[in-house]
Amino acid sequence: MFIAVVEARSIAEAARRLSLTQPAVSKSIHELEATLGVPLFERDSRGIQPTGYAQVLYRRALVIFGEIRLAGEEITQLASSGTGKVALGTMPVAAAGLSALAVTDLVQAYPGISVSITEGDHDALIEALRNRQLDLVVGRLPADTNSEEFTTELLYHDQLCVAAHHSHPLAQRRRVTLEEVAREYCIVPKEHSLAYQQLARVFFDRKLRLPQRRIDTLSVLSVDALLATGKFVILGLPRKVVEYRPTSGLVVLPVELDTDPGPVGITCLKAHALLPSATYLIECLRRRCGLEA
Repeated sequence: MFIAVVEARSIAEAARRLSLTQPAVSKSIHELEATLGVPLFERDSRGIQPTGYAQVLYRRALVIFGEIRLAGEEITQLASSGTGKVALGTMPVAAAGLSALAVTDLVQAYPGISVSITEGDHDALIEALRNRQLDLVVGRLPADTNSEEFTTELLYHDQLCVAAHHSHPLAQRRRVTLEEVAREYCIVPKEHSLAYQQLARVFFDRKLRLPQRRIDTLSVLSVDALLATGKFVILGLPRKVVEYRPTSGLVVLPVELDTDPGPVGITCLKAHALLPSATYLIECLRRRCGLEA
């Protein structure tokens, strides 16, 4: 109940989500505040906001409920082999290619396993992993990953590229310059992402401005829909995304970006053992990358 109120920032909305009455939720929060001896929420023009005490409790509560989820799943999977659930977090670098293929392999080999997939950026997924809401994260491996808290496994190195649907005019040409690409309507990574930073450096080194007409998104569905129109070019797409999806209609344009090959891999929490279902998924990921499972 407390978690629902923090996330909803409203007693009424939390009650609606939990199918409880508003007075019952209010009473529960007041009793929790009395037990702890500190205020958990403050009212303002936007509703109720968690205090610093509430933020500490919320962070700990997510971990506790995450561990309860994992315990239940582990018992289920011990009682019945080849069943259970796995919660996968995937970054856009892997979502449209490797992750989808590995999940397909998993459910074909183990039809009794259910999979929850969360797509997002590195920071959001790592926080969800830390709170036990995810079992593993697949995506770019940053250099600053906390080795005391997480374990990482390299799957492959990937290079950023420029791509478009085969119906785009630039896809018909043998030679394309970055200057020409910059004049197109471009899809680019989110500004805070590592891919965007690498692109910005490439354009700066070549004394070019980043495309003025651009759409920045992390959504795989949005990217697919936009590129399928044949009117957009995508900058900073991992080359493996094109290779893993031969039926997507995407082609890599002959433009060199001169970016460093990025490590793509698996991140897990070091503090707890993986569920069997998560281990099976990791084996599928390794096989798809040509590694020994």
